[in-house]
Amino acid sequence: MSHISKARGRSGPRHQASLSQSGPDAMAAISGMLPLINTLLQGQVNMLTQTPQHRKRAHSPLSSPARPDHPPSSPPPALDRELRACLDAFGHKNLVDLAKIEAAFTGLSEKYYLPDSLSVASLDRISELTGLAEGEAASLVKFAQRWSGKIETKRAKLAP
Repeated sequence: MSHISKARGRSGPRHQASLSQSGPDAMAAISGMLPLINTLLQGQVNMLTQTPQHRKRAHSPLSSPARPDHPPSSPPPALDRELRACLDAFGHKNLVDLAKIEAAFTGLSEKYYLPDSLSVASLDRISELTGLAEGEAASLVKFAQRWSGKIETKRAKLAP
């Protein structure tokens, strides 16, 4: 006669019976936890459905205080790196080929132009020095004006 045994869990064969015997106490404990679980789940749902600008930003005590409408920014470049930083940012934003940015840097730095002084030169002169087409030169001048304003604002905030 072969004996076939059923696989049993770790609780043993009477696990179901033990749960039903402790029913009222276990059910009371679970019922008491349901509002907490519901609150936690609702908070997660709310966080996931909010748009990113409505979420609260995590703030580390080591980070600089950030206003919600202005993320922390990088420090301004050194004066001798301004032209390079501006041209790099312009090239990155406008997807300008690196070779064109290098040629523009060479042409402008040989004549000691800085980003804030590009607007005083004619577009023909900027095109001549940089090798950029007139439209690209106009975009560069406009970009450099805004960029210079941001850098001046950063420097003013750092000044004692």
